[in-house]
Amino acid sequence: VDLSNVAEDETPSPSRLYYEPTLIPEGYVLHRESDLGGIRTIVYKNEEGLLLRYHYNYDAATSLIDAEGSTHSTVDINGYTADMLLYDDLSHSSCIIWMDENECIHEVHAFLDEEALIELAESVKIVD
Repeated sequence: VDLSNVAEDETPSPSRLYYEPTLIPEGYVLHRESDLGGIRTIVYKNEEGLLLRYHYNYDAATSLIDAEGSTHSTVDINGYTADMLLYDDLSHSSCIIWMDENECIHEVHAFLDEEALIELAESVKIVD
């Protein structure tokens, strides 16, 4: 029996995986979604106009975040080491960034406190 292609067939391409946060804070509703061929983005908005953005890069393993003015720490998100950047300045949303076993880079950006931001990141799951 030739098993040379079994693992490849069972491992889905990252472009076929669909992730999304499954625990959206109260008051936020879906605003828009996009797939720019390598980066999928989901944006939620609340009544005050504040945005909550989740995106993941499934094509190239790069992320460009300006960390200037933030407090940096590392946190565990579902078993992955993640970078958390918290901003006091309301012109920047705080964010958490991590890479999973599928080499997808995940980012959650929101004007939330540290605990709520971690909850949001931990809620990211592969959905059907």
